[in-house]
Amino acid sequence: MIGLAVEGRAALGVVHAPARARTWAGAVDGGATERGGGVLCPIHVRDLDDLSRASCVVSRSRRTPRLEATLARLGVTDVRPLGSAGCKAGAVATGEVDAYVHLGRAGSLWDTCAPEAVVRGAGGRYTHEDGAALDYATPDLLVLGGIVAAGPRAHARILEAAAATR
Repeated sequence: MIGLAVEGRAALGVVHAPARARTWAGAVDGGATERGGGVLCPIHVRDLDDLSRASCVVSRSRRTPRLEATLARLGVTDVRPLGSAGCKAGAVATGEVDAYVHLGRAGSLWDTCAPEAVVRGAGGRYTHEDGAALDYATPDLLVLGGIVAAGPRAHARILEAAAATR
């Protein structure tokens, strides 16, 4: 994963998953693409209004009771554990899944800039669980405020549910 932040905000990113033979690239407000099988295609998030029909990727190793309560509150039953913040972002950006939700400590900032640019370039939102933008100019490299990545309508509903389970 390679990301570029400008004035503390994600601007560009590339996520390459060699084991999956897939590469996602995105420019915030500039579009996103996927290269797989030698073909380059534009990608866009899916933005469901009814989250009971949504699919969601989550951490394989850090699922919490609060995350489970948030997903239950939304009616999400299609929950898919997946490794790598970059692969989770790629799944959201291509519309393979509707959301990536991780509540609480979510790794390090160097794991989020490129995925954020890909999701946002594909028309999605990528924020902390309270809706705050990620700040790449901070001296603290830990992502303590969780991650929510999804299409705009789904993102808003996930933030509401996450707030209700605090």
